[in-house]
Amino acid sequence: MMAKIIEFPNKPKEFARPSVDATKLKSNLIIWKVIAKIFRVTIDFIWVVAVLLFPILSWIIALDCVVQFIRMMYYWHDKNIYAGVTFILHFAVLTSLYIFTFLYKTKDN
Repeated sequence: MMAKIIEFPNKPKEFARPSVDATKLKSNLIIWKVIAKIFRVTIDFIWVVAVLLFPILSWIIALDCVVQFIRMMYYWHDKNIYAGVTFILHFAVLTSLYIFTFLYKTKDN
């Protein structure tokens, strides 16, 4: 029973690679570069608008967060009103506005 010896091949088999059309790969790469450029320009435009409106927008959202905080404290023991979640979401928007305007770097063309 133990006398059966299995011989393994010396070199691994080469699998047939599918043929890849270089022009198709190049066109796909160009399409993805165009999509990335459109996305980058859109984000840059949103950043410019956010920076220009930041003084007014930050005051409005900060006052909204104060109102939501007071509302959260008023409805603290009421189980039917989710004022805490609403305050957290409004505060997250304020925080993300600060992070986006101060830490985002535009790509130089």
